[in-house]
Amino acid sequence: MDWFDPAYKAGGPVMSIVKLIENLHEYYDFYVLAGSKDYGDDAEMPNLSQDEWIDWRGMAKVYYLSEQAKSRRRIFFILDEIDADIYYIQGVFSLYFSIYPLIWWHQAKEDKVIVATRGMFHASALKVKRFKKLCFLYAAKIMGWYHHVYFHSTNPDETKQLRKILGNEATYIEASNFPRSMEFNNDLMKSKGELKLLNVARISPEKNTHFLLEILKDAKGNIELTIVGNHADESYYNLCVKRASEMPSNIKVNFAGHQPIGTLQGFYDTHHVFILPTTGENFGHSIIEALSSGLPCIISNKTPWNQLEDSGAGYNLENETGNYLPAIQHFLELDQNEFNVARKSALEYSQKRVNLEEIRNSYFKLLS
Repeated sequence: MDWFDPAYKAGGPVMSIVKLIENLHEYYDFYVLAGSKDYGDDAEMPNLSQDEWIDWRGMAKVYYLSEQAKSRRRIFFILDEIDADIYYIQGVFSLYFSIYPLIWWHQAKEDKVIVATRGMFHASALKVKRFKKLCFLYAAKIMGWYHHVYFHSTNPDETKQLRKILGNEATYIEASNFPRSMEFNNDLMKSKGELKLLNVARISPEKNTHFLLEILKDAKGNIELTIVGNHADESYYNLCVKRASEMPSNIKVNFAGHQPIGTLQGFYDTHHVFILPTTGENFGHSIIEALSSGLPCIISNKTPWNQLEDSGAGYNLENETGNYLPAIQHFLELDQNEFNVARKSALEYSQKRVNLEEIRNSYFKLLS
């Protein structure tokens, strides 16, 4: 994979592997080959032991490949050296950590290989550099790179997306991500006519950040929105900052930047409602983290976390401006007692939807 702890700016993909190792290290020996830079950074992470196997929290061995040592030859040498039973490739389009390992596997014909696309085949993700990605996928199919490859899908919708692009030349196995354990803050205060909204996601068209800001400009009442996330597109970020600066006096927007994973609980503890009009999520770590922290969610219907309204835990909405404003106004008008009911519903929804034993068994099937 391109990024691994202490890298955190890539968000969900890093968390997915961290939680996978935490939950399964008693059953498997994990060796992680990763890059030495965090997502979007030009410089390598400081104080990092590079180009050697080091211990990671007593649960795995990690090899941070330095920029200087990056080459096809070094990748092949490391994979030869590991001699693993299962090769798990996270991502599709990375030259060093997706393409070279897959080429090596086809040459070596060693054991089982699994590819986790992490939502990269979602329609919204393929819109970014679309022509280049589709050309690569066409070439990969022609060359048979995905023959006998197992694809890790996290939900039925992602499986459909994979089949649509790759057809029947690969095998698809579903296993949901392990969520992060969160805490419930019993002391969160809420007054009628005020609302603290939280958005934890990249500032990008895929996460619909500007759309969210367009929605808020017409909201009534005192609203404070905190956006926690980094950005790769400077022009889009500047567009969002400009829109935020034009808000009426009753709307306040805070750009908190990207925060280390360990600090996110503090944001969940101090906000009332989680909001994310995403164009698509194959899992959505921040959504289930918010729900399990007791935050009702206002999100699009393009995630696995559906039927929120039936459970009293929030709203799943089509991404149209007119749909979101009534949902925001609903939570804005709740008093403390009504809000406590909604928080309890969010917590109960997360508990019903997450069964760690079932998730663990699905990974035993994937890795068998």
